Amino acid sequence: MSSLWLIQFVQVVGVLTAAVSAQNANELKLQQVEWLRSCGGYFNEKLSFDQPPGSDEPTGGIFTTEDIAKGETVLAVPTSCQLRERNECLTAIRLAEEYVGGETESDFWPYIKYVFEVYPHHTLPDAWTAAGKGLMEAIVGPELDPYGFGDGSFHRRCSSYEERIDYDETSEDLLEAAMRIVNARGWNNVMLPVYDMVNHNNGPMRNVGQVHDSKKDPNIVVH
Repeated sequence: MSSLWLIQFVQVVGVLTAAVSAQNANELKLQQVEWLRSCGGYFNEKLSFDQPPGSDEPTGGIFTTEDIAKGETVLAVPTSCQLRERNECLTAIRLAEEYVGGETESDFWPYIKYVFEVYPHHTLPDAWTAAGKGLMEAIVGPELDPYGFGDGSFHRRCSSYEERIDYDETSEDLLEAAMRIVNARGWNNVMLPVYDMVNHNNGPMRNVGQVHDSKKDPNIVVH
């Protein structure tokens, strides 16, 4: 085993098992806001990060600290702050490559570090055991659209791209983690840092409005 592969293997084990305190997680969130502003984005000063009452989990959401007027811009994620590739498979590969590159090479590092090391992607259905998936299928039926339950793995969906991957630097476990992150947080093939932490409702209870026509303007503005 080469020393490079050993280093990357240790990194991946850290990704899948790291426990991050709520304080450290909040620091990473604040670093994302600074990064968002530095690449041309906007984060309203009336917003803050917090955990639900009584929770000590490192994840949480974005909360308001003051009243926000109707139509007031609260968040903007221009294309310069978006991580996008042609499809979900290539986006997952890009995420993994950004993580391997680390702080010195990744232009998205605060976001990359957060989604791999804080966001609990290892608890998503794609990471469940076969027995766990089987139990859920028995409860809800044999399939959930658009894929079989917990069957959105990189290996299953992206096998045609495996020839382009350097497995000396990017392990299979890291790619599966990246695919879970894309499945859970992506807008198809696009990752929207900070915006993907906004917890929202839909229908008559919708509490977030989005100005976005990706065919005309891929920039994201939230009000």
